[in-house]
Amino acid sequence: MNSRNLNILITIILTMFVAGSVSYVYKKDTQRSVAQTAPTEKTTTTKSSTTSIITIMIPSDKVAYQKTVDNMNSGDQAAVKPSDMPFIKKLLTIPKPSENPTTSEIMKATAYAAANEIFTPGGGPDHAEVAYLKTVKNTAYILLNIDVDGWAGVSFTQSKIRPLIEKTLLLFPGITKVVFGLAPGDTMPSI
Repeated sequence: MNSRNLNILITIILTMFVAGSVSYVYKKDTQRSVAQTAPTEKTTTTKSSTTSIITIMIPSDKVAYQKTVDNMNSGDQAAVKPSDMPFIKKLLTIPKPSENPTTSEIMKATAYAAANEIFTPGGGPDHAEVAYLKTVKNTAYILLNIDVDGWAGVSFTQSKIRPLIEKTLLLFPGITKVVFGLAPGDTMPSI
């Protein structure tokens, strides 16, 4: 084995070790209560754009998660609820919603990012968009475009996306409940 191949092999081994260590740290981190952790939101300015670093919650094993949701949707009564599966935190860099984003704008951007972590083939749009988000007291009320303008089979897509959004929004300080619907007193035309 020449020195170039040896260097490549060492680099691969070190990369795998670091990736495994990061995975272990994230798994340990999720053992804390989701409601007790606040999302990370930092702002970074570069020459070309302004971005925010957000925290979302994703299934620790996306393949097992997808399989569990599919089994549940096919009528498997013994299936584990998707929201009861293990989730981990994931940091994402996204475009900053505005120059001085409000908490609501950050929540919308974070919910959008969480919703788009899971591939959801079907008859609907390519990406779920946040159509409505309002907080009242400790509750976040949210509707996605797939909630407002559904299609036959939309419930399968909702069952995959909603647990990610719920767990992600619960990271925000003061949010203890997430409801997929309108806030009391709001009506659909006011969206």
